[in-house]
Formats: sequence, structure tokens, C-alpha cells
Amino acid sequence: FYLIERSHRLRKAALASSSIGRGRERAKSGSEASGVIGTSRFSGESSALQPAAALLARLPAPKRGELQHLRMQDHYIEVHTDKGMEMVLLRFRDALREVEGAEGMQVHRSHWVAQAAVEGVERREGRIRLRLVNGARVPVSRSFAPALRARGWI
Repeated sequence: FYLIERSHRLRKAALASSSIGRGRERAKSGSEASGVIGTSRFSGESSALQPAAALLARLPAPKRGELQHLRMQDHYIEVHTDKGMEMVLLRFRDALREVEGAEGMQVHRSHWVAQAAVEGVERREGRIRLRLVNGARVPVSRSFAPALRARGWI
């Protein structure tokens, strides 16, 4: 129950401080004058340069960092960044929508991996696993393997 309540509070806080929430007019007027489309509150970069900003906004500030890996677990998503892991109450399909445009792809029905996080590839008994910089081993399903080959990941 605590995680669900915390997740809802984080979502409300993220919406309130984003351009979707109360500061929408303020963000519009400032961006129109400077010609900037939108800025991320994490690093001052353009929101186009921070494609996973919506997902990262759901994380507590100390855990926000470079997105590495998403893993579906029941009704939660494990969001792994270079600063740690946090569980977020979110459907996997919605999480994939929030990371659209990021350099990465879905490699299994329950895993999404950032390309920069891939350290190596392991093959054993006809199965493929990606070895990530954080030490995680992520399975690659047969249905996603051709897309990974086409991109040169494996």
C-alpha cells in the first residue's frame, strides 16, 4: 500500500511542476520568447533531448539519472538508472510510450534496454542474454532477436 500511495503522490507532484500542471502558462510565455520548445527540469536540456523525462519524473530525485533498463514485475515497473532502481506503479505499455524516442528498444515482453547500457552479449544453449553495465543479465526473446540483429546489437 505504501508504494502505491507514494507512486500516486510522485505522479501528482510531477504533474504539478511540469508544463502540464500549474506552470503551463509560465512555461509557454518563457519558451515563446526564447524559441525553446521545452526544458527538462532535470538538466536544463531540451525535452527533445530528454525523451524519457516523463518516466524519470516519476522517480525520486536521488534516483533520476541515465535510463538503463525497464523490467516489468507484476503491476509495477522496475526503472533502473545509473543512480539506482525504483519501482513505479505503471503498465509496461505506458512506460514504453514514455520512453519513445530514447535510444533503446524492447528486447523481451517484459524488458526494455537502453543501447548505451549494453555491455555485451551472452549466448548459451540457444538463448541470448544482454549483459548490462549495471551487471544485470536481460533475456532476449526469439521474437525480438531479428530487430536486435538489424540494429547491430547482437
